[in-house]
Amino acid sequence: EKQHIIAIYDSNVSYQDALVGKLEEKLKAWGIADDTMIIITADHGDEQWEEGRVGHGASSRDMLVHVPLLIHYPPLFAAGKRPEGTELIDVVPTLADALGVQTDAQWQGTSLIPLSNGVGAGYGRMSLSSMYEDSHGARLGDWKVRISGGSNLRVYDLATDPDEMKNLAGDAAASIGG
Repeated sequence: EKQHIIAIYDSNVSYQDALVGKLEEKLKAWGIADDTMIIITADHGDEQWEEGRVGHGASSRDMLVHVPLLIHYPPLFAAGKRPEGTELIDVVPTLADALGVQTDAQWQGTSLIPLSNGVGAGYGRMSLSSMYEDSHGARLGDWKVRISGGSNLRVYDLATDPDEMKNLAGDAAASIGG
């Protein structure tokens, strides 16, 4: 039954991909593909039996919280993949920047246009996730911290352990500033 559920999930992803392809074809046919900004993202991912869980809402593992953010707009965004994490709060300031609209001082996000073009030292903010009061995650660069149940601390080096399988909490290799 696991294989069937995974196949259904994969089928849904393929279906969404096909719809995006149809949209792209239509925009090209109309001659406006490179003049139209397309932003695709998600609110969460799904676990597929990692640590015995399936679905979403049971942890703050990267497969749940590290969702894609795809921005297509050739006049401002260079093609390519960026390894930095960002936050969804950056989408509105990015749109405002692209449109030349003044940002609001109360907005917490920042435009991703400079980052996408290699300006600056990368995304300098910590990306955060929270699942109700019980589970929290934080990511800065390749490092991720998860805490659940108020005291279950886990630390991961995502550069060497992208699946979050080796908990480095208490290990000297995970010390900060040491």
